[in-house]
Amino acid sequence: MSPEQQMRIFTDPPAGSRLCVIATNVAETSITIKNIRYVVDSGKVKQRTWDSEGRQRYEVVWTSKASVAQRSGRAGRTGPGHCYRLYSSAVFDNDFPEHTPPEIVRMPMESLVLQLKNMTIDNVERFPLPTQPERDSIIRAQNNLIQLGALESSTFSITEFGKMVALLPLTPTWGSFLIHAINLARSNSSAIKFVPITIAFTSAMTIGEPFNTDLDDDEDKDKEAVDPVDKTVNWKMFCGKPICSDLFASLGALILYLKRSSKSRSNFCRQHGLIEKRLEEMSQQLSQLLRMCSELLPSISE
Repeated sequence: MSPEQQMRIFTDPPAGSRLCVIATNVAETSITIKNIRYVVDSGKVKQRTWDSEGRQRYEVVWTSKASVAQRSGRAGRTGPGHCYRLYSSAVFDNDFPEHTPPEIVRMPMESLVLQLKNMTIDNVERFPLPTQPERDSIIRAQNNLIQLGALESSTFSITEFGKMVALLPLTPTWGSFLIHAINLARSNSSAIKFVPITIAFTSAMTIGEPFNTDLDDDEDKDKEAVDPVDKTVNWKMFCGKPICSDLFASLGALILYLKRSSKSRSNFCRQHGLIEKRLEEMSQQLSQLLRMCSELLPSISE
C-alpha cells in the first residue's frame, strides 16, 4: 500500500459513514488515530524469526500481554471505547507471554559476535548488552565462525576473511559463501561472469521463498467473477523442465520479476502466485550487494 493510501486513515470519513482501520501491531504505540471507539484484537502478531541456515522468516504467533494492553488502549483515547478480544481468557492466561522476547535472543548469534569482533571487542561474553544472551549460544556462534574461517581458532580474533564478511548485510554463512565466490573470481578470471548470478542466488535464498502456497482454492473460486487472475504457481515457468529444485525456482522467479517493468510487476505477481513484497526485498538486496561487491571486485560492473 502506498504512503498516500496509508495517510487516508487520518482524514475524516464522509458523513453517515464509519471509519474501519485494518492495522498491524505498528498501531499499538507508533500512531494515534482519532475518534476510534472500538478495537477488535486477534491476539496475533507476525514475528520475525531465523532458521538454522540464517534465513529470516515471519511466523504468526500469540502476542504478549503487554502488547494486548497497548492494543486495547487504542480505543477511546478521545472518548468512550471498548476492545473485543477474539480469544478466551484461558488462552490469554496460559499462552500469552508477559512481554515479547527481545530480538537478540531469537536471532542467530553469529552476526552479532562477528560485528562485535570486527569492532575489536574480543570478549563478547562479558560485553554489557541490553539483554544478555545465553553464554552457550555465544560459544556456539564462535565455533561456527571458526568453521567458516571468520575467526582464528586459537585467539578467537577476527581474520581478514572475517572482516570482509562483516562488511556484507548478510548472515556470516551467506556472507562467507559470497566472499568465497569473489575470491575465486579474483584467482580465476573465467569465474567472474558467475559472480552476478551468485549474488542473485544469495539474495533469493536469504529472503525466503517468494511463492504464495497458502492460497485457498475456494476463496479463489469465489473471486473468479470479479478477479479472473490465475494465482496458481507455474513451477515449470520458474525452474524449467524437468522441475529440479525449489532453490532454482526462487532464483527463476526473481530473474523474471526483474525483467518486468516496475508498472507490470504487481500484475505479474498476482498472475503467478508470487509474494511481491518478498521479491522487492530480494531486488533491493541484489542491488545493494552488487554495489558492495563491485568495490571488492571492480570487474563485476563491467
